Amino acid sequence: MVHGGPKSVRFRRRHYLAGGCGLIVLLGLAAASGPADDVFQSPAAMPLLSLAELSSFEISPPKPDLPAPSNKPGSSEYLRTGVKTPEAENALITGNSTKSAGAELLHDVRPIPTSTTVTIPAAALISRPKIRTIWVEVTAYCSCKKCCGPNAKGLTSSGRPITYNGGHFIAADLKLLPYGTRVIIPGYNNNKAVEVIDRGGAIRGYHIDIFMPTHQQAVDWGKKRLQVVVVE
Repeated sequence: MVHGGPKSVRFRRRHYLAGGCGLIVLLGLAAASGPADDVFQSPAAMPLLSLAELSSFEISPPKPDLPAPSNKPGSSEYLRTGVKTPEAENALITGNSTKSAGAELLHDVRPIPTSTTVTIPAAALISRPKIRTIWVEVTAYCSCKKCCGPNAKGLTSSGRPITYNGGHFIAADLKLLPYGTRVIIPGYNNNKAVEVIDRGGAIRGYHIDIFMPTHQQAVDWGKKRLQVVVVE
């Protein structure tokens, strides 16, 4: 059996030393990365889930990525997201300026006008008549030929018959008292107003003629100066 020299012995020592260092490095890397079984597992080694276990899982929909809300009350992020901040909580936003307020309002609130119904009394819609008093000469006439002439037909100058208002009416100067004017004459028609529906050739100015059913009643009335009430 032949033994090597000193050089061969030194070569073998270096070879063993290099192999031991490589082994130490490999062991260190394996310890740092953990067991190989925890990183790589074969499909056969992974546990299988049943259908009931799969159906019990709840999948939440993905949330949209929203930008972080701004702390400024007038920013578009605040108006869109509605995120409240201490500054925006007590601010009333009107354009680019803010007002101190205790409500969460984004604009000035104006009351909506409502329709109202006003009731007007019927008496207010009727104009009040003008009343005045005048002094006139009052005479009487009837429908006979002595008072109205031979062509009397029982009609007044306004076209109304002598039976109008129960035969109670007057003739007057239309420049002073036009047709339709009502006059209250003391002692005639129970002091009720009568209407002007006739005129006469002898009736001028402050002179009125009251109609009587008979000629004798007209004669008995005679001529009187009275203060009458004119209702216009």
